[in-house]
Amino acid sequence: MKDLLFRFGITVGRRYTKKQKAWFLEEVALEADKQGWKTELLTHKTKISKSFHLAVGDLKNAQWVLIAAYDTPTKLILPNSIYYPFKAEKNLKTDSTNLLMQVFISFFAFTALYFLLKYAATQVLTIQIPIWIGSFIAFLILFKMLSGFTNRLNQNRNSASVAMMLDLLKEPSLKHKMALLFADKSVIGIEGYKELRDMDLISPYARTIILDCLAYGETLALACAEKDKANADLVIKNIKTDIYLKTYPEESIFNFAFSMFPSGMSLVSGERSDKDFIVRNTRSKKDYKVNQERLTDIRNGLLNTIKGGK
Repeated sequence: MKDLLFRFGITVGRRYTKKQKAWFLEEVALEADKQGWKTELLTHKTKISKSFHLAVGDLKNAQWVLIAAYDTPTKLILPNSIYYPFKAEKNLKTDSTNLLMQVFISFFAFTALYFLLKYAATQVLTIQIPIWIGSFIAFLILFKMLSGFTNRLNQNRNSASVAMMLDLLKEPSLKHKMALLFADKSVIGIEGYKELRDMDLISPYARTIILDCLAYGETLALACAEKDKANADLVIKNIKTDIYLKTYPEESIFNFAFSMFPSGMSLVSGERSDKDFIVRNTRSKKDYKVNQERLTDIRNGLLNTIKGGK
């Protein structure tokens, strides 16, 4: 798996722009084809945007479907921000605060740029040169605030999960039991998952696992609806690492991505903090660590679960 972690965590580790996403999808299709799996590009269009998802394997007949967001996030301006896998409202608050900071910095940069250019027009050349340099810096700041800072390293969110899914393609025994979905527009928010749900791609009898942050973290957690606890127990039984099982009553799962898919579950690594489950250091330069031993354990556990699943 080490080669896939390097390839999809470093070489194509940034998947923010349309060009970066296209490169990634091409690499995944090549890897799947090398292992003898069929792929299908799934396109979703609206008036203002376009999404590109990728399916690997036979979704309609697969007994198990693994899903991971493949797009990568922007870097947060806020220091030490925390991701809440099971508290969407807290993530929204973080994103809103970050957006307000971007607007404030953009306004400051625009104001500085305006007055610098206005002042430069009345000065001699020797004074104009440093003013032009300052104007150029203000313009760069403004441009980056408006376009967003792409995060360079994204092992935990979500390159490690992507690499692990692709490593499972090396197992020919899974071809008639497993399918994979690589979701666009899903690393921040659940827009891409909603698009895949509305496409009605997966058999209603399948079991689905969304693979979230799995590169590192103190605790593995598996979330699902109470009615799907038996399926979650199958996964837990085959993974040697201790797993914290978090179940929810049917009436409270509708804000979770796993609720959008048949017998949905979500597997994530982080830490328990009071009543919350949190993930640190995503969307930052610190998102480079990978616990390869545990990731291999998760991979082998999923392999045994899918092979034994009926």
